Amino acid sequence: MTSTTMRFVICVFFVLSILRFSTANDSDDSTFPFLNGLSTEVKNQFTTILWAWDISFAEKHRQLDAWAAEQSPEVQEQYKTWATEAIEFINTVIQRHKEKSQGLSPAAQAADDTYVQILEDENLTPQQKCLQLLDLYNNATDEVRHEARLHRPIGSNCTMNIAQLIPSVAPTTIL
Repeated sequence: MTSTTMRFVICVFFVLSILRFSTANDSDDSTFPFLNGLSTEVKNQFTTILWAWDISFAEKHRQLDAWAAEQSPEVQEQYKTWATEAIEFINTVIQRHKEKSQGLSPAAQAADDTYVQILEDENLTPQQKCLQLLDLYNNATDEVRHEARLHRPIGSNCTMNIAQLIPSVAPTTIL
């Protein structure tokens, strides 16, 4: 597992999980199977780390690994399997993104490179990433936005955390 891959795992899978969690429930959760059967308190420990707006992705990774280490061997194994599958998925996403980004104009390529650098920077918090992505979007021309497929961050309000932006993903409502 490379550092770049782990960064994308945290960034991209986080967003995909938000969408999945908006309809997930305890009995059919396939996004985080290692949470099935755990107490609400333990699940909330996991989701609190995952949804945290004010800690870096590197710190989230450390805290999630520490959380997993405190669980039963079965949960640890399921967590490890999930992380491995997520890495494989993200490697595919990265490869496809690189393939699709070939041939962009120099301005669009520069914007795309900046976009990827922001996403890969594991020392940024989600809020910092949001602000930087919003700045990138706001400073790009319409042509560059279109060609590089730049979009505003969810809700374009980087002062709110993800649970405020999408109330259905708040830890207490998803579990």
